[in-house]
Amino acid sequence: MEMTMNVMNPDTAATHPETGQTGAAPGPAGSALARPDEDYVRRGEFRLLLWIGAFALTTLLGSMAFLYTAILDLRSSMVTETSGLRVLIAEEHAKLRTEIAEGLTQLRTEIKTEIGELKAEMQTEHAAIRSEISSLRERITRVETQLGIRSVES
Repeated sequence: MEMTMNVMNPDTAATHPETGQTGAAPGPAGSALARPDEDYVRRGEFRLLLWIGAFALTTLLGSMAFLYTAILDLRSSMVTETSGLRVLIAEEHAKLRTEIAEGLTQLRTEIKTEIGELKAEMQTEHAAIRSEISSLRERITRVETQLGIRSVES
């Protein structure tokens, strides 16, 4: 009974018509019967391994496809964002250029007006200094004439 229970698998059990015994290998007398299929993978186990391998491969390929589509979506969104940022940077650059140009123009006009004011002020100061110098010359000339000293023209 033990031998028939061990070899009840229909994939490995084959009956011999001459003896009516299953396909177990005869062992030496007095030794325990060993199953002949212990060292091999049974057909059911092999099918299970094939199904598990196919499932694992399908899962791996599916996850790779998912990651690939996610990467493509990320790439396309990065391209659109980059182009949007380029447009924004170009607009801001143009604004800054116009603001800087307007600021420089305003500074130039302010500097020109200040320079003009300084020139006018310097000319009035120069005229005042010249009039002072001429009045000093006249005074020196009067003093020299009163003292009787000969004037030295410089």
